[in-house]
Amino acid sequence: MEFLGAMAPMAVFLAVGYILRKTGIADENAKNFLNKYLYYFAMPGLAFRSIASFDFKEAFVPGLVMQNLFTTFLVFIIMLGAVHLIKDASKRGSAHMAVYRSNQGYIGMYAVRSMYGELALSKSAVASGFDFPFVNILAVTGMELLRKRGEGGGFLKSAGRVMLKVITNPFVIAVALGMLESAVKTNVLGITAIDRTLELAGATALPLALVLVGASITFRYLKENIGLVAMLSAAKLILVPLAAYLSGVLLFRLGSADLSIGVTLMAAPSAVSGYVFAREMGGDQELMASCIGFSTVLSIATLPVVNILLNL
Repeated sequence: MEFLGAMAPMAVFLAVGYILRKTGIADENAKNFLNKYLYYFAMPGLAFRSIASFDFKEAFVPGLVMQNLFTTFLVFIIMLGAVHLIKDASKRGSAHMAVYRSNQGYIGMYAVRSMYGELALSKSAVASGFDFPFVNILAVTGMELLRKRGEGGGFLKSAGRVMLKVITNPFVIAVALGMLESAVKTNVLGITAIDRTLELAGATALPLALVLVGASITFRYLKENIGLVAMLSAAKLILVPLAAYLSGVLLFRLGSADLSIGVTLMAAPSAVSGYVFAREMGGDQELMASCIGFSTVLSIATLPVVNILLNL
């Protein structure tokens, strides 16, 4: 089927990244370089061109944006209480973030474009652009609330540092500029050199992002914590998209096309960026890495299932 064909390259690029890491080719220096290329150039270029190439009224769907933010916040609140069932308090912050924080920018957008096309990618880029600053604010708040007493620096210091990163984030800036261009139509993409450069950057962004995710997957720690990791991954890949579906249908009355985009974005696995937050704010780094790897591998199977259910 078409959606299985769309997901097959995802598995290939993830496997390539994993093999490159295991063979020592994708060492930390290589991963740092690839991450900077994606962070500062390729992903912003993809986001800007995707949004700017469509009319703003098409790309900006208020209901889709609100459904995305609402679902993220709902899961954040529910998990804030649920993680207290975990006896080891040092694991709660990472367990919390592994469920509500979705890899929308890399895998979510890849799945949306593969399954639903370029206009859907544009809409998902706008939704993710609003989600990015919101989820980072939640990350600081959640990690601080669940931090073990005596760990790390203060909330205000962490919040200030992250907010600065949010407003200077290249992806957020690119989304804002793309929305502006889409609205005022200066026709900057009519300049062949600019359009072609951004097109080539976008063509490399998602495959290389998947390679980076594959190179970041680790299966250490799983043997001793497989039950917890499996439970958190199941919540991320099953319960979160279910919440997105219900909110999209019952609260925001999304049409079938926009509902599919919203649910697919929320059905993405745990975000790779969560590992950075866990390390910076005193969370369980190994638990976060295990959830990222486990949910990413499982999403190769669950995302097509989501697609089937949405098209019944």
